Amino acid sequence: MLKKAVLIFLSLIMLTSCADRKEIDDYAYVIAMGIDKAADGKYKFTVSLANVNSIGETKESEGGNMSSVSAAATDFYTALDIINNNVSKKINLSHTKLIVFSAAVARDGIKNFTDSFVRELKIRPGTIIAVSENCEDYLKNLNPMLEINPEKYFKEIFETDNTNYSVRSYLSDFFYSTNGADKTMVLPVLGIMGKDAENKSENEEIFNYGENDFAVDKVPINAKNKAMISGTAYFSGDKMIAQGTLRENIFHLLITKSAKKTAYAAKYNDDILSVSLSKFKEPQIKVQCGDYPKISVKLFVDCEAVYLPDDVSEKLGKDGLEKFIADDLKFNLTSYLSKTASYLNTDTENFSRYAKRTFLTQKAWNEYGWANKYKNSSFDVSVDVNIVRFGILKDKGA
Repeated sequence: MLKKAVLIFLSLIMLTSCADRKEIDDYAYVIAMGIDKAADGKYKFTVSLANVNSIGETKESEGGNMSSVSAAATDFYTALDIINNNVSKKINLSHTKLIVFSAAVARDGIKNFTDSFVRELKIRPGTIIAVSENCEDYLKNLNPMLEINPEKYFKEIFETDNTNYSVRSYLSDFFYSTNGADKTMVLPVLGIMGKDAENKSENEEIFNYGENDFAVDKVPINAKNKAMISGTAYFSGDKMIAQGTLRENIFHLLITKSAKKTAYAAKYNDDILSVSLSKFKEPQIKVQCGDYPKISVKLFVDCEAVYLPDDVSEKLGKDGLEKFIADDLKFNLTSYLSKTASYLNTDTENFSRYAKRTFLTQKAWNEYGWANKYKNSSFDVSVDVNIVRFGILKDKGA
């Protein structure tokens, strides 16, 4: 009798433990989310949900591997409750890879959102954050190619060396930068091919860097996936103050030691030259804090000549090409730094961390007033270019 009672008791325990158990496909996994402005002081929250049932298939399902749902509410968690009334599965945030803020929301400041997301334990600190003119449009035009798992798509686009224009920006970094750290954030801008940017603020003038820039609506590519990285968003505190171009991403990455192999074009008379920037040594950066900051930046770049007309090869030779590319990079980098300092008055490259080392106390650093003086900074930029592969081309002395 006792043995029978024990068996019944164990059976009840096992049944109870399984009552709340859920399978993987019982959840709706949020892979990406977007936040746009809506009417009456509300926000439109868009979530892209992974189609779990199609991820294990060898080919893309007819409905795609992601579905987007939008809801208007005063806060994100109320919006999730509304969405849960429409979606048959329980919303799960543990696999969120990307949070996109609309430019209109970013101009007003996003600290309240980022602080809230950091407190949400299910959202990882390493979640990527970005800006787009219209988040709902971006997410609905997002159609990951060559990846069955949409979560892996975001990892490959934003976190690996596969993409040359990606500025790495994480939720945890933004949280620390807006809560006391001496750090200015730069976020990637995400756009849609074939659409012009809308509602740009007065400060969001596009600075052109010759052959190295193009607008997202003029990208010479035809693809099923219309969503792509289209530029740079500059922040002061938690507010976006301007948008930059694709090539400004490269200049920022060069100075902040995060550059990857990428093509660089320059115009020589009427000819277009192209080199592949391939290896980047540690930049030498020095900051002198006087009446105004004096900042020197020396970059060391190895590159390969990938497109060089014969007549240009004869005129320049290897040494001439190295000098020409170095001068072109120097001019564009100086223009970029002058723009961010005097025009935007924001230390996008975080030179403050070099300047701070020259002060003995925090009080002395605070009294110097870096934020006010940075706009008057002078820049001395030099670039050491080494052509590591010149190709089968005529050298000047041949």
